[in-house]
Amino acid sequence: MSAVPKRVGTKILLSNFINALSLYINRLHEEMNDARPLAPVMKIADARPPKVKKPVPTWLKLHGKYMGTIRSLTPKQKARVKAIQQRDGYKVAIAAAQKMRK
Repeated sequence: MSAVPKRVGTKILLSNFINALSLYINRLHEEMNDARPLAPVMKIADARPPKVKKPVPTWLKLHGKYMGTIRSLTPKQKARVKAIQQRDGYKVAIAAAQKMRK
């Protein structure tokens, strides 16, 4: 029996199609069982321990919050907040920028 379904006119006989499909699936199943694994399976003992993340420095958190807050301000407001930041620091500048945004 061939794997190619027989044709009658322009229609494929359903039983021939099903037979060919089951034959194809069986061959595929055999090939998958015979195939070797792509990569060796790692044992739990071989796995690396998770990396411990260092805490983000406070100044970096403040700088990120400052940048995010002034992003939505107009150029004049940004200039005012930058002056406040240089004079009084990030915490005061963030508070001022939040007030201006509202």
